[in-house]
Amino acid sequence: MAVQSSNGPLDGAGITRIAVTGFKSLGAKTDVEIRPLTVLAGANSSGKSSLMQPLLLMKQTFDNERIPPGPFWLRGEQVGYDTADQFLSPETLDATVAKRLTIELEAKNNWAELVFEKSPDVVVRQYTISSELTVVETSSKDSPDGRIWRVNRDCTEETLKELYESVVQRQGSSAGLLSPTDFLVYPERCFLGVGVRFAEDGAIPTFHRPEINLLRHKIQDMIHVSGLRGSAEREFYLHGLPYGNTFPGDFEEYVPSIIEAWKDVTKYANGLQYLHDLANALQVLELASGVETRKLNESKIEVLIPRTLHGDPKDLVNIADVGLAVSQILPVLVALLLAHSNQLVYIEQPELHLHPRAQWRLAQLLAQAANRGVRLVIETHSSLLLQGIMTCVAQDKISPENVALHWFSRDEKGISHVSTAELDEKGRVGAWPEDFGEVELRASNEYLDAVEKKPYADAN
Repeated sequence: MAVQSSNGPLDGAGITRIAVTGFKSLGAKTDVEIRPLTVLAGANSSGKSSLMQPLLLMKQTFDNERIPPGPFWLRGEQVGYDTADQFLSPETLDATVAKRLTIELEAKNNWAELVFEKSPDVVVRQYTISSELTVVETSSKDSPDGRIWRVNRDCTEETLKELYESVVQRQGSSAGLLSPTDFLVYPERCFLGVGVRFAEDGAIPTFHRPEINLLRHKIQDMIHVSGLRGSAEREFYLHGLPYGNTFPGDFEEYVPSIIEAWKDVTKYANGLQYLHDLANALQVLELASGVETRKLNESKIEVLIPRTLHGDPKDLVNIADVGLAVSQILPVLVALLLAHSNQLVYIEQPELHLHPRAQWRLAQLLAQAANRGVRLVIETHSSLLLQGIMTCVAQDKISPENVALHWFSRDEKGISHVSTAELDEKGRVGAWPEDFGEVELRASNEYLDAVEKKPYADAN
């Protein structure tokens, strides 16, 4: 696959494809297209989360200022493992790739493939950023640990010259630089940094190709709304908001501070519009007429909700007193409003604790965010949410080309497989291996059969 020229603008690109091999049940290559509204569905433990967890593993590694001993920070706020054996696939279709994790990412024709192996520790073995340039690990007697990282010598002369010129430009001088074929590559968290040895002092400055910088930015920029969210807390700590939309750690922890910051137009020029849109979204779901925040002191804040949906908007109660639905959906709505075009937003089970009517209407809010260019990946078990998305397509609220439905299942060996369904202009689903509606229909039929078979009680 060709790599886009580094001369063009890259910031406008969003992640358009994710492929994972060797992570938990993804023993076979699982290749998924990411559209503005991407739905991951399937039974429990079918592999939906396994597709996104490698990205979360990379994100928490980039977010952590402490350098991990390997390419991954295994135990963090996004995902938590103690050893690589806990996520490396025990079963693969190809026995030669056991204990190997491959992650492929694409963003507007900028593509990278990263390979990690456990031998005996998980190491970055190679990455490929085009059909010509592969960074690999090779053995060397001169290396203290027996390994040296070197650019594949099969690269074309033009590619090597481009790498050479990148180093020269970064250093501001080519003095003391050895041959452009003498590239060394060193592990740098999840990626590998390319360097060239200088003759005078042996220094090896490293740099990254534009494609790698872009993909790192897109991963670190990802907003993750976890399925374990919402609490009965009455007070929250104020957080200093990071620059831009990059939120290290748990996004939910920032939500009260974000709503508070929206009230200050000097910090958020569109803050008042965000608050207005947030109130509208809560009304669409029939959960509340709005939301307020109030500082309690220099470090704590509380979130307040109107007591009734149509009553006095100033009659407020603490969010802990209105049930779990509002606290569950608030991080989802804030993420949908805050995300910028092409930003990846991964939401697990957005329908949690929502009434069926609210689940169905939530599809409208997802469609609105997708139409702004946000890249949504939604993991769901809600047939009503899926039907709501299909209805939005039929009502021309979102184009079918902007929707992707991926169904996960596992075979008898426990290996996950993915089937993708296309929607037509009427929102109808084509090939779909298992429809949520079939389960509901079966449940209804079994209930009716049981009622018919049960003898009526004696009226007397």
